[in-house]
Amino acid sequence: MWRGTSPSQDGEVEGMDQLPSAEDTLARRRRTIELVSLASRLPALLLTSVSLLFWGLGGSRLPTGSDRGDLVVLVVAVVLLLSASALSVLALSRLRSPRYSVFSAPQIVLESCCSVLLVAGIQAQPSSQSWPMLAIPVLFGASRHQLGGALSAWLLVSTGFVGFSAVHTVEAHAAVPSTVFTAPLILLILALGTGGQARAYLAQLRHTETARAALQHQATHDALTGLPNRAHLYPAAEAMLDGPGDVAVLVLDLNGFKNVNDEHGHAAGDQLLRVVADRLRRALPATGLAARVGGDEFVVVLTGPAAAGDAYLEIADRLTAALDEPVQLGNLVLRTPASIGSVRRPAGEVTDLDTLLARADAAMYADKERSRRRRPARRSRGADPLAPGPGSPSPAPVRTPQEAARR
Repeated sequence: MWRGTSPSQDGEVEGMDQLPSAEDTLARRRRTIELVSLASRLPALLLTSVSLLFWGLGGSRLPTGSDRGDLVVLVVAVVLLLSASALSVLALSRLRSPRYSVFSAPQIVLESCCSVLLVAGIQAQPSSQSWPMLAIPVLFGASRHQLGGALSAWLLVSTGFVGFSAVHTVEAHAAVPSTVFTAPLILLILALGTGGQARAYLAQLRHTETARAALQHQATHDALTGLPNRAHLYPAAEAMLDGPGDVAVLVLDLNGFKNVNDEHGHAAGDQLLRVVADRLRRALPATGLAARVGGDEFVVVLTGPAAAGDAYLEIADRLTAALDEPVQLGNLVLRTPASIGSVRRPAGEVTDLDTLLARADAAMYADKERSRRRRPARRSRGADPLAPGPGSPSPAPVRTPQEAARR
C-alpha cells in the first residue's frame, strides 16, 4: 500500500524556499542605493537652498560679476539635485523592472555635473581643497552600474575639474596646481577599484543564483531519470487539486523489475528506468505531471481535459501500451510491462493527495493480481478501488536476441 509522505515530513527541501533569490537580493541592493543617494543629496540640497535664501534676503539688486556667476552655480546645482532626487523616487518604484537603468543611469550624469559645479564654486576660494567631493559620484556610479558607471562618472568629473581649474589658472595668472594631475589619477584608481568590486559582486550573485537553481532542481528531481521526485510532486499536485477542474491520479509499477536487477545488474535496471521515464514524458499531455517516487514506482497526475470523463483512462491505456514495448539495451531485450491503478477526483470534491494516492495504489495492486492470474489486463476504473492485492505478478521473460533466435 502507499507509504508516501509529504516533503515537509521527509525534510527533502527544508528551508530551500526561504533562501532569497538573486532577483530579491538585487532589488534590495537597488533600494539601498536609491535611499542612500537621497540621503546624501539632502545636506547638499539644504546647503545650496539656504545659500540662495540668504542671497535673496541680502538685498533686491541683481548680482553682478562674480556674484552673478556664483548665483548661477547655486541655482543650477539645486535644479540638478532635485532632478536626480526625482529620478531616485521613480527608480524606487521600478526596482525589479528592466527599465530600472532608464532612471538610474541619468543620475550618474546629474550627480557628476552637480559635484563639479559645487567643487568649482568652492575651489575658487583661496586655500580650498574640495576636489575629494568628486569621489561621491564615482562611488555611486560604481554601485549603480559597476565598472562602466564608475568610469563614466570619473570621465565627467575629471573633465570638469581639469576644465574649470584651467580657466581659474588663466584668470588668476597663477601656476597650474598639482591637483590638476593628481586628482584625476586618484579618482581613476578609485573608479577601477570600486567598479571592479561591484562587478565581481554581481558576478558572484549570478553564480550563487545558478548554484541555488541547481540545488533546487537536485532537491526536487530524481537524479537518475530527471523526473520530478516526491518533493516536487506534492506542491505541484496540491496546486492542481486546488484548481477548479477534475484531477486524475495514476500509480504505475513495473512488473518483474527486481529480476532485471538480479539477473542483469543494477546498470541495466538504471538504463531501463531511464527508458521508462522517457516514454512517460512522450505519452503524457502537456498538462500531465509524471514523477518517480520509488525504485520502480511512478505517479502521474492529470488535470484539465486529460482528467475529464474517461480521458484519463485512455491516457492510462496509452501508457500501458508504451511501457509494454520491449526495451533494447545492447544485446538485451527486456520486457517489463506495468501495472497501473487510476482514480479521478471530480471538480468540487475535497480530497487530499495522500487519499488519492492510496486509492490508486490499491487499484494498481488489483491490476497486478489480475496479471498474476494471467487474466486479460484491465485497470480498475473506480469499482472497489481499495481492494487489496496480495502480491506481485511473476516477472516477464527476459531474453537476448540470440536466445530468441534459438527458440
